[in-house]
Amino acid sequence: MENKRNTAIDAMRFIFMCILCPFHCPAANLFPNGYIAVEFFFILAGFFIYQSYKKHSDVGTIDFTLKKMGRFFYPLLISIVLLMLLDRKRFIYPHELTPDGIVSQYFLRLPELLFCQGLEFVSVGSYINVTLWFISILIFGGALIYSLLKNFGHKTISIILPLCVLLGITYMTSFGECGLLWRSQLMGSPIDCNLMRGVIEMGIGVLLAYIFEQKKELFANHVSIVNIFGIIGFMGMLLIALAKNNYDTLSLFLIPMLIVACVQSESIFSKVFKGDVWRWLGEQSMYIYFIHSFVSAFYYILASRVEVLNNLPVGGLFIAYLSACLVSGMVLKNISDKLYRKTISK
Repeated sequence: MENKRNTAIDAMRFIFMCILCPFHCPAANLFPNGYIAVEFFFILAGFFIYQSYKKHSDVGTIDFTLKKMGRFFYPLLISIVLLMLLDRKRFIYPHELTPDGIVSQYFLRLPELLFCQGLEFVSVGSYINVTLWFISILIFGGALIYSLLKNFGHKTISIILPLCVLLGITYMTSFGECGLLWRSQLMGSPIDCNLMRGVIEMGIGVLLAYIFEQKKELFANHVSIVNIFGIIGFMGMLLIALAKNNYDTLSLFLIPMLIVACVQSESIFSKVFKGDVWRWLGEQSMYIYFIHSFVSAFYYILASRVEVLNNLPVGGLFIAYLSACLVSGMVLKNISDKLYRKTISK
């Protein structure tokens, strides 16, 4: 891929974020299986981890991970502070200033500030911004994948990741069941289900990036086929998100088809989704994710006091919710970027 941002990928980032975020605000949700968008982001992350490894092979795993944590730190901090402010009685005016009260209300935020939501060091229910388990696994699962690439090179591509992906998917889907990929905990497993899920899917992304690199000319010479599979992948993901039943495993086949179509420069996706608007929306996407829990919590507080909000059609709430997330994400990005440039980037 080129050094500049891929606007087709940016478009998919935004579209799938619009599917994912309302899933955490049921009153505004149109996608019963909206969580399936997480699979897209995990696989896409793996795709870019491989490209980072190839482009910056001299960068160590620790530096690679710290850079990610640095970029995400201020969005994380601001989102947590905002959620704490919404619940002032609990966090700002604690009823009991006992050791237990102080530790449970304040010190339990420390693992959260260190991106440990997805590692199960502390019960997920103890985190104030619970949905950031996804960011946690992107960071630490990504570090594991990057470390494997750094230390074992091509063996990671040819042996380690294919075995991990095949065995992991088989285990997680109960030997072929096409249902949920996400579960609270798998029986007999010491590893959190979501951590396993993230590492496996980032592994798929790494393998996909390697195949695309090796067969780039083949894809370029068969753009029509790439287009067909890309459209199937995109429409299939939309249908899975809208379905009442769960078809999670299918997404692991559909998403790679879609990503290849987006990164192929002559595909219909690259031609349709081009321009600065998609690039801008893609840049906002991750910040939208950081702030959407605050927007959801604020909506429910407001709806408890303004009765008319409870009678609005879901479609209208969906648009209003995403608009609020976009504006909030834009503000969060501007503030976070300024703080990052003045502190961490120096």
